[in-house]
Amino acid sequence: MVPEDLATTASPASLQSCQEALAILQKLVEEYPTWPAYQSDLGWAYIHLGHWSRDDKRSYDGASHYRKARDLFKKLVEDKPKNLECRNNLAYAHYNFGTALQDVRFALPALTAHQEALPLREQLVKEAPGDEGYERELTEVHNSLGMSTLSLRRYEEALAWFAKTETGFRALAENTRRTPSSAAIGAARYSTKASRSRR
Repeated sequence: MVPEDLATTASPASLQSCQEALAILQKLVEEYPTWPAYQSDLGWAYIHLGHWSRDDKRSYDGASHYRKARDLFKKLVEDKPKNLECRNNLAYAHYNFGTALQDVRFALPALTAHQEALPLREQLVKEAPGDEGYERELTEVHNSLGMSTLSLRRYEEALAWFAKTETGFRALAENTRRTPSSAAIGAARYSTKASRSRR
């Protein structure tokens, strides 16, 4: 796997690390096509390259990398439909693909990507109740759905998604006795106001 501190920093060293890992994993997948662990690691190498590209303000490239990760994770979910980790990875790829598309103002494809992430996230929360990570990630998908629908001027839908976002973060704060990200709450409130002002 690519070290997280390198994979999410737009620097020549991090790019080289990602590319080297990608080349190794591509070769392993070719040599051992039935080993799901190598396919999963290759998917994460694409995810890290996507993060690097977005950090470097190259969201078009980022979207391409996330799409490749999504396709790999989708196949793994087809092979292991009950595996939580596989479904979590696929939801993560859908979410990041949608976010990169939103960066470059492709609002409708971004919305589609987040819509594909939503049932996966909802099911993970249902199967693992109380898992703060799954609940937070579902709430982040709600916020992204709000951003996408707002970009498409579907203001009533956006307002509903932002309301879900704020409710989700407040529930997380209450359940964990921690203050949620003020930026996340602020973004939800700001976007809700923006949606109201444009109706």
